[in-house]
Amino acid sequence: MSEMPQSCRMISLEKITFELPLPTQKITQSQKERIYTILSDARTQACILQMQYDGLLQQIIAMLFENRDVTTEQLQPFYDQLTSLTQNRIENKLKTIISIRKLLSQKEWQDVIADYTRYITAKNEFVKQQTALHHSTDALISGDKPSDFTTLPLISISYCIENSPKIEMLEQIISKLPLTNSQEGHFRNVMRLQETQSCVARQEMGDFVGRFTTLLAQPSEQIKTKQYQALFNQLITKEYLLESYQLQTLSSLFQVLTVEQRTQLKEKYMLLKGLL
Repeated sequence: MSEMPQSCRMISLEKITFELPLPTQKITQSQKERIYTILSDARTQACILQMQYDGLLQQIIAMLFENRDVTTEQLQPFYDQLTSLTQNRIENKLKTIISIRKLLSQKEWQDVIADYTRYITAKNEFVKQQTALHHSTDALISGDKPSDFTTLPLISISYCIENSPKIEMLEQIISKLPLTNSQEGHFRNVMRLQETQSCVARQEMGDFVGRFTTLLAQPSEQIKTKQYQALFNQLITKEYLLESYQLQTLSSLFQVLTVEQRTQLKEKYMLLKGLL
């Protein structure tokens, strides 16, 4: 896809395989080429799903601009579509992993499992430490009264939140609006909540991916459909939660903006939207 949309260019191969460390140093050139083909096809499918998601997201953003008090009931049709997209996204990832598994020997796949276990353990510990540091610093800023600390950036680096480009842009614009202390406090609290929820969901997803790789280590005839379906459903649930946390956070931020601030936000967003 030579003219791949910007949002699709951001789809990394690591995300398509749930960040599984592939044994590229220990396999043949033929295996590498076949894995490359599998990943290329998976990325194309991921791009199609991403464009569908972008279209859905744009409809939600338009609704938020039009109505300050968007209810859960009004957003439900969009959440229903999000459920379907999430399922297709997980199916694409699992299909990719299964295809790669078929190219590797039992020993090579055991190496993948061992490497992933070490990676996810180290990553979880790192995220836990960094998140605790961010929260301890952010907790000093209540936002209810004037403080020198309120000059700190409203959006800190998070290793758990991976917002879509459109949502990230909107949150960046909101953070730079002339906000009151109360609005800044709300912004920090909402972002902190999203980070906490997302960290839990991502860690649980990592655990489920680990179980899935272990399941694939068994001979295919021994893998029970019930086991596969259970892990599939759990992964869909966690992926859906991560996506819905983004939408809930954005909706919550919109609700505290004044009419004038929402107008400023819309004007700046419309100017920058073409860059995505």
